[in-house]
Amino acid sequence: MKNFFIIVFAFFLSINSSFAYDKNVFPASFCNKLYEKLNLGEMDLSEKIKIFTWYDIYNLKMNELDNSYEILLNKSYTYTDSNLLNILKTNFSEEPLIKDIIGKTQSGKYCLFDYEKGISEKKFLDFKRYYRDEIFTKKASNASIEVYPSGTIQYDFKNEYSKILEYD
Repeated sequence: MKNFFIIVFAFFLSINSSFAYDKNVFPASFCNKLYEKLNLGEMDLSEKIKIFTWYDIYNLKMNELDNSYEILLNKSYTYTDSNLLNILKTNFSEEPLIKDIIGKTQSGKYCLFDYEKGISEKKFLDFKRYYRDEIFTKKASNASIEVYPSGTIQYDFKNEYSKILEYD
């Protein structure tokens, strides 16, 4: 009887994890091939990049005694990279998964990559993120990079914690 409950429990766990899978994420086999071709962190940037940012603030704590505030937030940076589009067109224009959606914005499908690994291996740009008068920042616990066939790259930083000194 005990074995029966263990088997049933394992079955429900496998069903639950399959529902947690994001249907918009491309298969790992495709994303691994794309990752091998990426070299966006090695590019010599001579042009300006238009970056869209947004913050979801979850907690803000003001300290009037030392003129500081603490903030817990999720941050996202998004930009379109023509170098990514060139990599996609050059290497994946015949790939059945994306050949019809390269450069188009409506698909919603993306590859998901680990932020720390992607930056350390120079696969993605390392934007220097800082606040003026920052006392300290606890890095985001769950940072990732989403790469879309439209050429859009989105950096997501979840649960980043900063303490900032405000003089004014």
